[in-house]
Amino acid sequence: MLKLLLAVVLTIFATPSLAAPTTSASSGFDGYVIVQQHIAFGPLRIYLTENAAKIAVEQNKTTVTARAPSWNVLIYSATDRAGYAIPFDRWMREGIRSFAGHQELRGARILNLFDAKLKLKTVRYKFAKHSRYTGDAIEGILMLPHSGGKPLYTIGEEFTYTTSLPVSKKCSQFIHGLFKTPSSIGGIPLSYEEFMSDGQIKTWYSTVSIERKKIDPKFLDYPASFKKAKSEDELMWTGKRKEQADDFFGGLLDMEEPAKGKK
Repeated sequence: MLKLLLAVVLTIFATPSLAAPTTSASSGFDGYVIVQQHIAFGPLRIYLTENAAKIAVEQNKTTVTARAPSWNVLIYSATDRAGYAIPFDRWMREGIRSFAGHQELRGARILNLFDAKLKLKTVRYKFAKHSRYTGDAIEGILMLPHSGGKPLYTIGEEFTYTTSLPVSKKCSQFIHGLFKTPSSIGGIPLSYEEFMSDGQIKTWYSTVSIERKKIDPKFLDYPASFKKAKSEDELMWTGKRKEQADDFFGGLLDMEEPAKGKK
């Protein structure tokens, strides 16, 4: 059930933004643009420079930005013109509170591989059934309509990251804070796959491309003005995201409650 709720939160909170303008070779910051595909976010772009990091998803005009000197994290909804600030030390401890707990890397088989598509060295952790990678969520057994009433559970997982990109320690910590992967391993998370008991392979996120680019420094600034949200939930559970949540939880109630008029 916890894994199911995590999927709902991921679907509702698409973290996102506009494509960053690139600049001529003589201006802007040297940085990386990482394009990832998420099971719920869709295409997601991560912009990393020495002094700033930004996550942008096109789905709902929301961004997550952190930059020097404070590196405080700002979640900003362009649709609502509202933002919520999180001190960097809290971000490292908690990330986005609605997401599952911090992940642990225990009992994994570790493989050092070369990714021919991305053209870089990677490290892959392979976990057996009921590993501790996703914390308590992996211990749950789901009963879903599409599973035919049979228990559906995880039998294995693979997590891949790279330390081949020369990004700053703060940028690496920022990304690990979002995914709640251990920042001690350094580098950048690239993919996470979950192998289910019914033969499904769930790719929660994967990396499509990594490019070295010049990024307009203004794109990496915090928004100049916005109304202050009272909490992360105020930004995540509004508009279309709230409708999606209402539909989902309403569907759960319909499954559990007998139809009106029937005894």
